[in-house]
Amino acid sequence: MIDDFFEHPYTLRYLRGGVTGPHIDAFAVALAEQGFTIGRARGLLRGVAHLGRWLQKRRTPLAALDEGVVEVFRAHLSRCRCGRRNKGRLYYCRSGSNRFLTWAREHHLVSAPMPADPVPSLIQDFEAWMLRHRNVAPSTLTVAYRLHLRRFLAAVGDDPDRFTAAGIRAFVLAQSQRREFSRAKHAVTAVRMLLRHLVVAGRCAPELVDAVPAVAHWRLEALPRYLSRDIVDQIVASCDPATARGRRDRAVLLLLARLGLRAGDVAALRLGDLDWSGATVTVSGKARREVRLPLPQEVGDAILNWLSGGRADRDDAHVFFGLRAPIGPLTRSSVARIVASAAKRTDATMARVGTHMLRRCAATAWLREGMSLPAIGALLRHRSPETTAIYAKVDTDLLSTVARPWPGEVSP
Repeated sequence: MIDDFFEHPYTLRYLRGGVTGPHIDAFAVALAEQGFTIGRARGLLRGVAHLGRWLQKRRTPLAALDEGVVEVFRAHLSRCRCGRRNKGRLYYCRSGSNRFLTWAREHHLVSAPMPADPVPSLIQDFEAWMLRHRNVAPSTLTVAYRLHLRRFLAAVGDDPDRFTAAGIRAFVLAQSQRREFSRAKHAVTAVRMLLRHLVVAGRCAPELVDAVPAVAHWRLEALPRYLSRDIVDQIVASCDPATARGRRDRAVLLLLARLGLRAGDVAALRLGDLDWSGATVTVSGKARREVRLPLPQEVGDAILNWLSGGRADRDDAHVFFGLRAPIGPLTRSSVARIVASAAKRTDATMARVGTHMLRRCAATAWLREGMSLPAIGALLRHRSPETTAIYAKVDTDLLSTVARPWPGEVSP
């Protein structure tokens, strides 16, 4: 397979030498399947061959390869003369060694397992309980709960019998002083849910749940931040429809700005969720509740342009993929980067223009077009009408007709 990337006999002999040589062709096949360009694949294969020669010189077998050995190899690169011959492109040696280690583990060529980040047993039991009884997505547990619970256990200990109301309140107070409201609120939610799990399991006093204070915050005290429809249209129009990236980004932005989808909804979208005959799209959002939403003509056309002129044929049924190897489905963070890149190309002057900002823009546009708040809440898939009520403050012209005038003098 490396014959597809290199032609010179000397280079082929060099690549197939060393400890990694017997597996270099199979690794090259994996790189090709992941969508690496010829130039990047060549650099990675040279880096792996360098690793193999270095292992052979040290008399280290391939089975002993692990993160520690790779770290020693990377330290060797700074003083290795091969850097001159490779024109200083040591990036490929570092990246190639890491990718080869991951590939070798998948094919059971190395004996050292992946070093796991130990998760406390208390958090493991809690996550299993949340999956079973709350139907929470595993990614939500990892992103929204685990980090906060690690900090909590580091502050109060991992023995529920020693939890105290004073220790819990001290942790919440510290979080509210160090972090913004949203992060502090997530920490409080995570701690409260952990304590509820421990109460159900009989490992914690029930009154400790009430000891978790709420973070001070006044709802509806400010207007929601949003962009005008003209700015949103400029963000969408900044994508070049002549390129695969532009077609993909335009479809992603329209799903966010016209349907009010979340970043996770777009990343999880599959071909089977699109009903072209009925002009609908099925979205599985929070708590994995499936909702069927209307698919506007503009959004449908953008998705079709991406499917027909940008998305390569793949066994994976996801609608949106990355365009840089290793090619895989988009993630929530990659959807956020698409929005941020498009906003930089326009006149969006706000400090942060993210995926949720476009969701707010969709809601405010629907409100100005005369849609009722219950209908907006249904499209946004809000569980509580109070969540949608914040958008009632956006229509300041209508509010001015019902607002009572402020008296000139305040009575004593």
